[in-house]
Formats: sequence, structure tokens, C-alpha cells
Amino acid sequence: MDTAVTGWKPDGVPAGGYSSDFLTEGGMQVTMTCLNLVKGIGPVLQIAEGVTATLPDHVHDKLDKRTSET
Repeated sequence: MDTAVTGWKPDGVPAGGYSSDFLTEGGMQVTMTCLNLVKGIGPVLQIAEGVTATLPDHVHDKLDKRTSET
């Protein structure tokens, strides 16, 4: 995958939606968010902060397939 492109894939959950798919170089600080609507609660915001890591291609491919296939 080109490191300058973010792809959008159907996320496979019953409610529908899309998930971003991207590849970065290691060492980049990131903040990721996810907004969900939870029945009986309402909107729930998840926030994760961290630093990206460089993985060997075979490890990235295995993780990408595990988290992307529905």
C-alpha cells in the first residue's frame, strides 16, 4: 500500500460503516478516534494516542488480513 494514501473499506459490522486502512513509517506520533452509537447509552468516543512502529512486510500483511477480512 502506498504510504501517502488512506483507503476506506467496509468494516463488516451489522450496522455498517467504513474503516480506514493505511500504512505509516515508524516513529510518527498519532491520535486515533472512533465514535460509536451504543444503544441505551448514546454516543461513545474512544481515543487512543501512541507512536507508530515499523513492521516487517510479512507481519503487516498478516495483521492487515486478520483485521480487515469479514
